[in-house]
Amino acid sequence: MILSEGYVGSKKQFEQEDRWEDLYIALRQKSILQGRVTGVEKNDLGDCLVVALGNVKGLIPPEDMGDAPKKLPAMVGSTVAFRVKAVDRNKGVAYLDRQGALENMASITWKELEEAAAELEPIHARIRELTEELADTNDEAKMREIRIERSRLWEEAKSKGPVRTCTVRWAVKEGAYADVGGVIAFIPVRELGYGNAEDARDVVSPGDSFDVKVYVVDKENGVVRASVRATLENPYESAKHKYVKGGVYLGKIVRVTAKGYVVEVEPGVELVAPFMPFNRPEVGTEVTVSVGYIGKYNLSGRITRILRKVG
Repeated sequence: MILSEGYVGSKKQFEQEDRWEDLYIALRQKSILQGRVTGVEKNDLGDCLVVALGNVKGLIPPEDMGDAPKKLPAMVGSTVAFRVKAVDRNKGVAYLDRQGALENMASITWKELEEAAAELEPIHARIRELTEELADTNDEAKMREIRIERSRLWEEAKSKGPVRTCTVRWAVKEGAYADVGGVIAFIPVRELGYGNAEDARDVVSPGDSFDVKVYVVDKENGVVRASVRATLENPYESAKHKYVKGGVYLGKIVRVTAKGYVVEVEPGVELVAPFMPFNRPEVGTEVTVSVGYIGKYNLSGRITRILRKVG
């Protein structure tokens, strides 16, 4: 399996002093390696990235750099994938090709993902049918039924998606863009876990590596979507036995609906509570809640005390 650029895991790194033999082997075998960018320098090749290779200076010339920011110093400290293109022992330099490595990784990854996508296609086909049905009806009961079924199918697709190790390239409020073997996948903020994070930048940072399940693969449009949440155990499964009817627990208001409040008592475990008679606490307020009912998917009860606004 092709690993994501930046994920080193237990892969061999150039930590020893003399690495020439490793470089010659990598050159012959066209191996894809990983190394840390330690600098940027200008020479007769142009502005090059410098990669740490033990006692050897690794250089990635502009034409072999691939997708890179305009301000190259931003890449210093990051780990990149590369192939050894040429070795000049007299100068103590190895010339590296990042673009070729990424293209090769992407080619293999797309093939693997498309094979997995074929198994998911029946689920996505049904989701498309339900979306069309939703657009064609005004029946509220029917619309609710369709939404529930469509949501169930999305969860099924996520659970059956292939597991890949990814490395975050960058994050925005709505989600994170991560490398999954040379292919960029988008992870929506709601798929980063079971919590109620509103900004993905509060959850992940560039360079973070973790497992995801890929549940959308559209090579024609270059769209790949992945989920961290689908790799985790649903915390509500254990919460159903952790909380008891009549118990009072600490929580935080995370949403306000037309009927009342949604209170998070732990990441992924929510309690639905009606509005209070005289007080209207805001989202982000810590409260205590009394559990009145333990359902299949969430808890319900009432707010017993308003504590303080947090965050």
